[in-house]
Amino acid sequence: MYVIGKFCDAIDSRQPIYGLNTTPIYSNTGFIILAYALENITGKPYKDMLQRSVIDPLHLYSTSVSKPDDSRARIWKQETPRRKQSPPLPIYPLTIPSVGGIYSSANDISTLGRSILNSTLLPINTTRAWLKPTAFTSSLYGAVGRPWEIYRAILAAESANRIVDIFTKAGDLGLYHSILALMPDYNVSYTVLAGGQESHSWVDGLMADIVLPALEIVAQEETDAIYAGLYETTNSLNSSTTFTTDAAKPGLGIQNWINNGTNMRIALSKQFKFPANTSSIRVYPTNLQRSTENGTGIIILITI
Repeated sequence: MYVIGKFCDAIDSRQPIYGLNTTPIYSNTGFIILAYALENITGKPYKDMLQRSVIDPLHLYSTSVSKPDDSRARIWKQETPRRKQSPPLPIYPLTIPSVGGIYSSANDISTLGRSILNSTLLPINTTRAWLKPTAFTSSLYGAVGRPWEIYRAILAAESANRIVDIFTKAGDLGLYHSILALMPDYNVSYTVLAGGQESHSWVDGLMADIVLPALEIVAQEETDAIYAGLYETTNSLNSSTTFTTDAAKPGLGIQNWINNGTNMRIALSKQFKFPANTSSIRVYPTNLQRSTENGTGIIILITI
């Protein structure tokens, strides 16, 4: 309790950086307070909660709050002469695990990223709410979440209205850098652990310029292979739909749509006053399902 008391006294004596709801900033202090609150509610140390709730269920064998044995480390131990203020990690005391001060490996962090995308530990609706921006910044390409640093990447010129949100959590300690990034649009994550004096900002450019366009192509190819084609009823009803994909347009497109003998493209064009042959009818997933006597089917959203 002495440590908590000293911490609270220090906060009370500090001048606020911004007024409430002025602009988003990252706050280590906020996560320290959250950890203290959890300890007070549960009566357990934060490191024990982390071990029981995350590390053990995901089998993160190379992740710990305390420093692992040097025989397991892959850390550069020679101190750089140009940055003597940044000692090697093995002798740097990590005393605040609630702000990310833990030891881990690229494999373990990658496992954590996949578990978030797959909702291994959380209900899927909680994960969806978590992977959303909390506030936007003055940059067109940036937003923030809890605790995400969100980079909004624009894809190729032919689909310039296509934005991919990359939810990242980066951290630095001296010469050591770590990045966990999640791309829910593709259900893909990547992890980078780097050490040394050179900048690691090239990773962002690599992802935006090379990897993202490749993922978009693969996603479209998979969508075309799985969903595109002609769908017809097997009963006496005259109903059919043809789904197509287009690199310059999002989602699936409806090329032909006959419902019980009625051409729905023509019917909708008359009702909503749009050209029947030139307008694009798109289909989007809703993450909803409906159970019927014939089985479970997905519910889609159709836009014109």
